[in-house]
Amino acid sequence: MDDNLHQNQIDEHIRALRNEANRLRAERAARDARESGTTQAGPTVAGGRAGDHPPARVRLGQWLIDVGVAVAGNDPDHDRGGATGHAA
Repeated sequence: MDDNLHQNQIDEHIRALRNEANRLRAERAARDARESGTTQAGPTVAGGRAGDHPPARVRLGQWLIDVGVAVAGNDPDHDRGGATGHAA
């Protein structure tokens, strides 16, 4: 029972960190758009426009999260569909 509680706390903390990162990226994109006087065409995703690959540091961060989750155990609520569950 304690393992499930601990895993749920970890999962919630990871989700909170991802939400915070997304919020900060959105604020930065809005600030950059205001400063440049233009807006991006098309929907945006973390690190760029939809269809673009996210920057290397974003991919590295996501990979590190996936490695940490793989080491800690399987995360069935992992919503990004990365390498979690495929490591080992």
